Amino acid sequence: MESDLLSGVEYYALRPEMGADQVREACELALAEGLAGALVGGAFLEQASEILIDSPTRLIAAVGFPLGISESDCKRFETEAAIDLGAAEIDVVFNLGLLRSDGGAQAHRELRDVIEAAEIAPVKVVLETTLMDEEEIAEACRIACDAGAHFVKAGTGFYGDTTVADVEAIGHSVESRALIAAGGGYREANQVAALLSAGAQRVTTPFLNDLLSDL
Repeated sequence: MESDLLSGVEYYALRPEMGADQVREACELALAEGLAGALVGGAFLEQASEILIDSPTRLIAAVGFPLGISESDCKRFETEAAIDLGAAEIDVVFNLGLLRSDGGAQAHRELRDVIEAAEIAPVKVVLETTLMDEEEIAEACRIACDAGAHFVKAGTGFYGDTTVADVEAIGHSVESRALIAAGGGYREANQVAALLSAGAQRVTTPFLNDLLSDL
């Protein structure tokens, strides 16, 4: 049970106070515990790649974090740079403001460009579900899937924890077109297990040590 749960966990190594040594330690711990991946900011991707390259624990690059409101070309450039630095996956934050501005046409183009720039690396599109109603979640999922997203992820963790209801809402919207992920400040194994049982294939948390203590 412990190994099954951890194999679906990603370590969120994006806290602004983390320096290079702390990010390196986070990646080493993620690898040692058999986690699915470690989510790292662009400044530390090169160092993280030295630890995680060609390992089962994926190096995941954060693009457009945490708000998703970067200019579209900047997100594409971030993605290209991340791939060059060794990222194996991309987490890109969906621009909710674009969805509310023009119905999502520009958001679709942005995601399509990011997914193209990622080449063969899987892309998770991160929705800030705590700020969205059901219709917006459904429409954002449609846009992400139409653009070719491999995952749709609920929550950056900046606006509270993703719930089982969020995961179920995404699952209903994506059907079988994409996998599902969830993000938040989870410290307890039962929280992670509930999200995985609800349909998430990945759960991201910055509190790995607390989670490990709870297993």
